Amino acid sequence: MNLLQKKNHYWETLSTLELGKFSEYYAKMELLKNGLQVFQTELDDRGIDFIAKSENKYLEIQVKSVRLKTTSYVFLTKTEKFFLRDGLFICLIIYFEALQPHVYLIPSLDLDINNGLFVFRTYEGENLKSKPEWGINLTKKHLIKLEIYRIDLALTKFKLLK
Repeated sequence: MNLLQKKNHYWETLSTLELGKFSEYYAKMELLKNGLQVFQTELDDRGIDFIAKSENKYLEIQVKSVRLKTTSYVFLTKTEKFFLRDGLFICLIIYFEALQPHVYLIPSLDLDINNGLFVFRTYEGENLKSKPEWGINLTKKHLIKLEIYRIDLALTKFKLLK
């Protein structure tokens, strides 16, 4: 195996910034591959990374990525820009060492389910500096619940494709 092949799926070699940028491109390619159109936003002023258009609706996409080897939690901070709403989807990309990335498409409203996979943390109380957040627990116990959001299944389930 040559060096290029060896580094192909070794995600720890990418910096956090590189992984984030790669994830946005990867998400766009996955959506294009599945028949959606993709449009870049000029500003990230609404808590979204890009817009995708299916046959019958526009989707606002926020991309989140995680190397499962180093962490098992992803969060989205509640702000005036980022809040749960119809038409906003989280494109979650999970990187397992030496494997292709796993891509999931989650309607943001599902983050309010609070089922162990999805949690909402308010961090209320004195001396707490963190803002409220929605989290996704990616422990072995909860990963199975994520399967219904696998991109190919999700696009059909949420009637985004004909």
